[in-house]
Amino acid sequence: MHRFEDRWVVSASDLVDVVECGHRVGLAHALAAGLVTGETSENGPRRIDRVRLTPADTTAVRHGEAHERRWLEHLRRCFGADGVVAIERPAPTLAALAQAHERTRQALAAGVPVVYQGALFDGAFQGRPDFLIAAHLDPVAGASTGPAVAGRYEPYDAKLARHASPGAVLQLAAYAAALPSVGVPVPRFMHLLHPAQRATAPEPEPEPALGVGVGVGVVRTFRVDDVVPMVGHARSRLADRLAAAPAVPEPSWAEPRSACATCAFSAHCARGRAEARDLSLVAGLRGDQRQVLRAAGITAVEELAAARDDQRPATMSPATFAGLRLQAELQAGQDATRTADDPVGTVTVRMTGPEGLAALPVPDPGDIYFDMEGDPYALDAAGLEYLFGAVTLADGELFRAFWAHDRAGERQAFERFVDWATERLRAHPGAHIYHYAPYEPNALRRLAARHGTRERQVDDLLAGHRLVDLYAVVRRSLRISQPSYSIKYLEPLFLPGARQAEVKNATDSIVAYESFLAHRAAGELAAADRVLAQIADYNRIDCVSTHRLHRWLLGLRGADGGTPRIDTAAAVDTAADAADDALVDAADDALVDTLVAGLPDDPADWTGDERARALLAAAVGYHRRENKPAWWSYFAALTADRATLESADDCAVPVSWTVVEDWVEPAGRRRRSRRLLQARVDPDRPHPFDRGEAVRLLYPGPPGAEGATTDAVVERAEPHTLLLRESVAPDGVARRPPLAVLPGSPVRPEPKPAAIRGLARRTADALPDLPADPALDLLRRRPPRLVGRDDLPAPGEHDGDQIAAVLAAVSMLDGSYLAVQGPPGAGKTYLAGRLIRHLVEQGRTVGVCSTSHKAIENAMLAATGQPPADPKPADTRAADARAADARAADARAADARPAWRPAVPAAKKQRSGARPASAASG
Repeated sequence: MHRFEDRWVVSASDLVDVVECGHRVGLAHALAAGLVTGETSENGPRRIDRVRLTPADTTAVRHGEAHERRWLEHLRRCFGADGVVAIERPAPTLAALAQAHERTRQALAAGVPVVYQGALFDGAFQGRPDFLIAAHLDPVAGASTGPAVAGRYEPYDAKLARHASPGAVLQLAAYAAALPSVGVPVPRFMHLLHPAQRATAPEPEPEPALGVGVGVGVVRTFRVDDVVPMVGHARSRLADRLAAAPAVPEPSWAEPRSACATCAFSAHCARGRAEARDLSLVAGLRGDQRQVLRAAGITAVEELAAARDDQRPATMSPATFAGLRLQAELQAGQDATRTADDPVGTVTVRMTGPEGLAALPVPDPGDIYFDMEGDPYALDAAGLEYLFGAVTLADGELFRAFWAHDRAGERQAFERFVDWATERLRAHPGAHIYHYAPYEPNALRRLAARHGTRERQVDDLLAGHRLVDLYAVVRRSLRISQPSYSIKYLEPLFLPGARQAEVKNATDSIVAYESFLAHRAAGELAAADRVLAQIADYNRIDCVSTHRLHRWLLGLRGADGGTPRIDTAAAVDTAADAADDALVDAADDALVDTLVAGLPDDPADWTGDERARALLAAAVGYHRRENKPAWWSYFAALTADRATLESADDCAVPVSWTVVEDWVEPAGRRRRSRRLLQARVDPDRPHPFDRGEAVRLLYPGPPGAEGATTDAVVERAEPHTLLLRESVAPDGVARRPPLAVLPGSPVRPEPKPAAIRGLARRTADALPDLPADPALDLLRRRPPRLVGRDDLPAPGEHDGDQIAAVLAAVSMLDGSYLAVQGPPGAGKTYLAGRLIRHLVEQGRTVGVCSTSHKAIENAMLAATGQPPADPKPADTRAADARAADARAADARAADARPAWRPAVPAAKKQRSGARPASAASG
């Protein structure tokens, strides 16, 4: 925001501040009014008066500008240098803003295809969208999508992030709302330009409103009407703020939030929180818990450390309150020992339970200590996992590195590491891979999916519990007096003085790798090798630190008398299941290998048939891959501590449980015991479940063992309570309450995977040709194949009857497909009924599928003539529906059901595996 003479002029970024952090708006207001001053230096932030400004992340800024330039160059290639008009950045004066605004208006009025960095200014608001592109143009292909409409433009903003943030969408909507200031009406759509994913195989994108991938990046499209009301709300709130006298907020710092990562005031607020001993300094304390404690009168670390049991907020469980209080007590004790000569102070540890330590397996000579390094900015901000580091214990702590410097190298390094690790574990059946925090297993899953390779091996590592997260062990059994549980904060306990090298943390490693890439691009190979050696040494220390932590934890367990985890029957069952899955996976792998054999490495070089083969190969195993995240989350929950479960968005950890109805033993046809439970949840963390939803109830296991779950159904769901009907086998009855409510099992996709597998097998057997198949016609983007003609029959050939044309087209299909599209109310259900009757009259067998049973029943009603015989106009459809309801009620009263209706329950039973009764029995 800027103060010009008698007015404030705000920007789109100021509106984002209103939504993300009102405190930032207050500081920016005071700064712009001259009440405080601030400046930064290249060496870091420096305190001036009361405000300390944090410099922007130069690496992120550099890559953001490069991403924007790539799009600019792409658009110039598409529309020519004259087709892209660039507006120079105006000086911060009213006259300069007005001049830039007028140049933008003139360019748009002239119908130029693209305006780069156009200036939008209405006297109170100014914005600079990266691109304004004519609405009839496709910026990806550089082609027209329809006739040009004068004065119609849509805003595009280049963002380095891979996902659309609320702030980015709001900023874009602010530009869209301001377009009338340059004579352009508010558009229907607006767009974000993200970096390309740069995967070597087709890869699903996160779900946007609409999304298109392109070599230069990913375009995500949003409807302006969905967001523009928030723009007006934000402008109104900001205007109210600016109408008041500017003042420095008191206190001048605020609680931490996600927006702090890119805030110029982040260092200032961090210093304020430290001086005030704010509760946010307590390790593991969430923002919502901070608010609850402050509402109860507990505002500082020392206050929490000394809090009594009767000061516990009613919405916080006793276990959570006790854990946070102990953490505050330990941190306050360490902080009291800090001195100028010893800024860290005395680090202490308290054992809180045996669960985590007991989960540690028996040590094995083949154990691996694993750590990865990644650069989110590499490969044009698509990201790269560039180093897989591992330490083994043969001849001391032996370090092994698997490097990657491009996407193909990433795949090779990933395959080499997985092959080496699985072979070592095969040679040492009792060995495990130890890591700290979940980054490594998450990265392995992501790489297996990205490159379509080693998925089975990664699954085996996860399902066989061969990956052991020492962070989870620490969190379940220990409390450390440090303000963070990063492994570097734990090292004073088992590896003091380890971080003496130039690269000391993950941020340093990213900066160093960026330096390596710059040296290599400049041909400075010796300098590049020196930087790479520094990164390798940093990664080696991380791996060694993981080993030393493991050894230290084993010592604590021995001193406490704990026993190691022993995998017996469960491991045998897991191995048997894995063996069965391996047979399916091996067959799928062979199919995929056959389908993609001989395809060019670059997807841009694929022909239409080659792309169809690649898409079909990606579809093999698709449903199983889609269900994997749900199962991974489930198995992670079985060993998670309470704090981890409380912070998860897909489950609920109730504050209290009430037994509404105690266990009822099986009776009659019911073979399971049942009881009714009421769970009360934290009002600040509403549960995600709905009435009728199937869920699991989690019970903690004994020390060293996984938890167990039972089945339940949500009978009533209110914002702060759940009524749950629990169901177990008679020998599984438990008197204790559960710990958490977890999501139910993923939807079973059968028989779709088998159908896809069958199509892939038929296609593989027919190579190098592709068989005639309706699914392959779709993958090849071919129009329907007909008998006796090439084009679809037109309605004009049937006296303008579109339905007759569709029926004729279906009769001519040569083992192909026909797609019919139409909006709600266009008569698709009526057409489906006519089509079913038409095909049955020809002696065909008809299958009807949909995403809902209701839609199938409507189609069957249409086929049996229950709806009107002819389609009616929209204005008479409501009256017809009421009449149909009356007729249906009379039919039910007389039990005059259509002949096909009794078969529906039988079909449902057959689909579920139950034996259907005869149709005559109803």
